[in-house]
Amino acid sequence: MAGRVVGGLAVAGPVVAEAGNGAGAPAGLVVNERRRALLTAAAVLDRGTAEIATAFDGLAAALDAGAWAGPAAELWAGELARTGTTIRRALGDTALSCAHAAASQPEWVAPGDPRAVRSPARPGSLRDGR
Repeated sequence: MAGRVVGGLAVAGPVVAEAGNGAGAPAGLVVNERRRALLTAAAVLDRGTAEIATAFDGLAAALDAGAWAGPAAELWAGELARTGTTIRRALGDTALSCAHAAASQPEWVAPGDPRAVRSPARPGSLRDGR
């Protein structure tokens, strides 16, 4: 999905200096890794939302094309639509929450600030959504 702008911050894509500060980090400051992680999470959730929507739309199209007919199919199609909506809403709301949390973070922090340290990846988790 294309990026959104929340609170003046681009939700998708790499974190770079905001407009008017193209020179990079201000003297003595480093990138806020917590903010970067929140923006990355929002972008990954946005992509996941789009992928889920495509999958559920494909299922609905197959049902509309007559892949399965009858009362049971109608019940299942209704449940499918409700489930798809619930999942998309949950992913979208979580992406928005991550973007809002990132918007409350400064872009640059002092090197000793805990937000300047990138947390190590945990086994079973993907770093930066890759």
